[in-house]
Parts: sequence; C-alpha cells; structure tokens
Amino acid sequence: MVLLAGLDLAWTATHETGVCLIEHDGFTTRLLRLDAVVLSPAEFAAMLGIHGPVVAAIDAPLIVGPARTAERQLGTVYGRFKASAHSANRALLESTGRMAGPRLAGELLGLGFELDPRALPPGSPRRHALEVYPHAAHVALFGLRERIPYKRKRGRSVAFVRSQLCCYQQLLAGLVAETMPVLAAEPRLQAVLGPAATAAGGTALKRLEDQLDAVTCALVAFLAWRDGGDRLELFGDVTQGHIAVPRRATSGRAPSSP
Repeated sequence: MVLLAGLDLAWTATHETGVCLIEHDGFTTRLLRLDAVVLSPAEFAAMLGIHGPVVAAIDAPLIVGPARTAERQLGTVYGRFKASAHSANRALLESTGRMAGPRLAGELLGLGFELDPRALPPGSPRRHALEVYPHAAHVALFGLRERIPYKRKRGRSVAFVRSQLCCYQQLLAGLVAETMPVLAAEPRLQAVLGPAATAAGGTALKRLEDQLDAVTCALVAFLAWRDGGDRLELFGDVTQGHIAVPRRATSGRAPSSP
C-alpha cells in the first residue's frame, strides 16, 4: 500500500498548506485526507513518515543550491504557456522566512526519503519526494494553451477568480475520472470539485485553491508512482534543485483553453 501525497506547501509556517493524501495498492484506492492546515515542516514530515512506501509531490522549492536553474529551464519550455515560476533564491527565502520547503526536504531525508525523481521506478516500494509546479502540470496534463489564471491577484475580480476556479474544477474532475476513477464518487473530493465550493469568498476561496492544487500534486504523485521517473520531465538538477513536470501527452488530444 503506497501513500500518494500532494502538498501545496505554504512557504511560511503561518499560512495554510493544502493537503491531499491518497492510499493505493493497485486495486484499492482511498482518500485519507483533503484539507488545508497550518503545520510545521517537522509535522508534515511526521505525517508522511508514519507510512511505508510514499510518493509525495510538493509545490515548494525543496532543494535550493546556489546554482539552481530549475525555474529558468522551466521558463524556456513553459513560458509561452504563461506558466513560468518565480526563482527560488536561498538568500531571499532565508531573509523573508520562507524556508518551509528546504526544511521539509531536510526532515524527509532524515526519514529515508529519496529526492531524485530519476530513482523512482514504476510501483516503487520506497519513499520519494519531488518538487512540482501545478501551473506547468496543468498545461501538460490538460493540454492547455496557457495556464489557468485562478490565483487571486491585484486586478482580478472575485467573479473572474471564481470563473477560473470553476474551469480548474472541471478539468481536475476529468483527470480524476481518467486516472483514479474510484475517487470520483468520494464525497470529500466531490465537495471540493463541486460548483458550491466557489460560492464563498475571502479565505474560503484561498482554501479551495490550496486544496485543488493539493489534488493536482497528488495526481502527479500517482502518475510518477505508476509510471516511474520516466513519466516526468526534470528541470534543473537534483543537487541544486529541480522541478518535475509530467510529460505532455502525445496522443493528439486537442488542447483546450480556460
């Protein structure tokens, strides 16, 4: 039984992290947890470490060496989809108290996790953690022409954000049905993917966004576990820092636009 974990990790210990935990053995699939919580890196590591085999896909910089090139390399491929990522600079992260990712990576290494996606064989019985980036994963998995602009930013109205979150929900529901159909009827997942979830405002919308990203990360973890590290395109490297993105489908599926 493998634990497939998706963490939309808050970079500081005072903000909520989206958490999606799925248990899977090839025949049985069970949603263990789907919420948004405030925990320390040590507490998140303990949450994952009580399980045996684990693949954890984490949206946060885990390894931040002085020669990190992950974001720059990602931008050369995904920039045209407006899915580039902000650079992770260790000095900046340290000075602004946003070291949750590297601290979590250190805790996981101490628990026997491997941080090299290339070392992940199909159906691995070991423990793995990889850094992912939902916007790029969406482009790859949904066949998008550009990223879904569902993040709350200056100049975006609440109505616009709600419309983009609805688009995100629909695409994610389709991916769940395609990859892990047993979960499609799970009430907790249906609640997050249903239209009523976008009706609230304020912190509730942010919590929804975090949970949707956590589900995306958990599905990337599943694909990596099922197909192995070859299912992933690696940007950067495992010594200075990487971002793993599912390889884009080549089945001829028509790209969509939010």
